[in-house]
Amino acid sequence: AEYMGTPLMKQGKRHLERDLSGSIQLTATEVDDLWAVYNLLAPGDRLKTSTYRRVTLERSSERVKVTLEIVIESIAYEPTDLEIRVSGTNVTESPHIKLGAYHTHTIELNVPFTLSKPKWDTIYLERIAEACDVARAADVAAVVMQEGLAYVCLITPSMTVVRQKIEFAISRKRKGSVDQHSKTTGKFFDAVMAAIDANVDFAVVKCCVIASPGFVKDNFFAYMMERARVDDNRKLLDARGSFLLVHSSSGHKHALREVMADPVVAAQLQDTKASRDIAALNAFYEVLRVDEPRAQYGYRPVKRANDVNAIAVLMVTDELFRAADLAKRAQYVDLVESVRANGGDVLIFSTQHTSGEQLAQLTGVAAILRFPLAEDGDEHLAVDSDSYITDDDF
Repeated sequence: AEYMGTPLMKQGKRHLERDLSGSIQLTATEVDDLWAVYNLLAPGDRLKTSTYRRVTLERSSERVKVTLEIVIESIAYEPTDLEIRVSGTNVTESPHIKLGAYHTHTIELNVPFTLSKPKWDTIYLERIAEACDVARAADVAAVVMQEGLAYVCLITPSMTVVRQKIEFAISRKRKGSVDQHSKTTGKFFDAVMAAIDANVDFAVVKCCVIASPGFVKDNFFAYMMERARVDDNRKLLDARGSFLLVHSSSGHKHALREVMADPVVAAQLQDTKASRDIAALNAFYEVLRVDEPRAQYGYRPVKRANDVNAIAVLMVTDELFRAADLAKRAQYVDLVESVRANGGDVLIFSTQHTSGEQLAQLTGVAAILRFPLAEDGDEHLAVDSDSYITDDDF
């Protein structure tokens, strides 16, 4: 996959009725958009786009371009893919394909399509608004590394993507073999430097975090800058101020969680959605530690808190809005709309991001409360005047 830079999802014709049924034309322009589109698609929707069908003529067959609308039955997508495969039955009159025939559409970058729904609810419309928002350009790159291992990642508002994994066998330091150690370390650093050069667009990336245990990050950064100076690599030399060196417990991918939670990193990334999600999740864990009744997770406890207008911050994973059970999806849409109506903040976490993965382990829904709930069976809420949420929780 190729990192596409700053283009945004394009929205074309939009026709919605008062009951919010209708159609919206969209065009995905970068990889992140495909994740947004995937979260819009649902069985029973109608998808219209151009496609190619092989048709049989008198003495030969050829591929013909046709525009078909299908009723969606199944959706296949992996975040590493550059396309979404959507299958269903044809509802378009065409000389090339029968009504009701099974067909698979492929949603690709820069190919417009029209999606029709029986209801475009709040979550769907917000997903489109966010995908078309220029604030998405405030992206982040991260390199987590240790001796002989590195991951070069791009961190967008909706997902963390490993662009390249680098592994090298580093010779041990022994008497008489110091040169060999230096030589293999140099080759490893060269490979990591090349991966950064190839995958990080500093016209878009606000900050590139380099994290490692010990002094690996410092030695690498010094090596990279010296090589860039010798090679006159203006891209890396001009981006020198965009690098941020921080400690991590290891060079494995999971270390990104602690890196992104580091206060120094959070301060650098304060304008990004990713950092806000991480700050909210950290605040939840802190409240859970010091004032447990004000930290609730799981649909029923959170719903109960909302029923008494107790929620200050609601955190939900996007995965819950992809539920095949439409009634279950509607429950979470109603919860989000109700919390907002009651003056609470709502954050929707992407499960393709490390913070979303953590929230998913807590059932996918959690809340920080304005005041603690009483135990089940109590007639009234036990409210302590000192226990209300304050700005210090964030």
